[in-house]
Amino acid sequence: MTTRRGKAGATLATAPNGGAPGFSPYLTEQQFSERYHVSPRTAQRWRSTGDGPPFVRLGPRRVLYRLSDCEAWAASRTFAHRAEELARPGASQGQGQGVTAG
Repeated sequence: MTTRRGKAGATLATAPNGGAPGFSPYLTEQQFSERYHVSPRTAQRWRSTGDGPPFVRLGPRRVLYRLSDCEAWAASRTFAHRAEELARPGASQGQGQGVTAG
C-alpha cells in the first residue's frame, strides 16, 4: 500500500496499482478522523453502532474507509436548514433528543 496527496494536502492510502480506473482511494481511521473532525474513538463507536460510513477491515487492527463511501455518507447528512434535518426520517437518531413514553 502506498500513499498520495489528496484534497487539501491530505495523504490518502492507495493500493499498489496506483489508482487504476474504477479504483477508490482509501482513508485510514486517523485520516478519516482528521478529515471529518471527529476523534478516532468516535469513528470506532460509529463502526460498532453502524452510524458511520461503510468500512473495510483488513485485519484485527487494520480498518480503511473508501473515500467515495465517506463522501456519500457525509452528503447524506447534509441539510440546507434544521427543519429539513428534522423532517428527514432517522436523521436525528443517536443525538440524544428522542422522547420516551412513560
